[in-house]
Amino acid sequence: MTLSDGCAQFADEVIAAAGRPAMCVEEFNTPPYSYESEEITTLRAACAEVTAAGESSNWDFDRLQRAVMRLLRLAEYTWNRHDGAPYLPPYDLPIEV
Repeated sequence: MTLSDGCAQFADEVIAAAGRPAMCVEEFNTPPYSYESEEITTLRAACAEVTAAGESSNWDFDRLQRAVMRLLRLAEYTWNRHDGAPYLPPYDLPIEV
């Protein structure tokens, strides 16, 4: 594998990883949970944006970078809000990066 192949594969894996939180979002949006909130809607949109930014044959790296960073911030927010230690400061929903 060449260096460029390895880097391209890494970028593909990052884009594919957006599917993990997307699956969790859909699971929480189906019975028995049927949980819908701004958090779920925002996570769904962020996952879709990463996927869309990575689907084109000619990536817009700025768009992809913004989408990945937004999703990472949302994932970190959700993780801290739901499973984080109780001493963590409250976070505003990080809509923009």
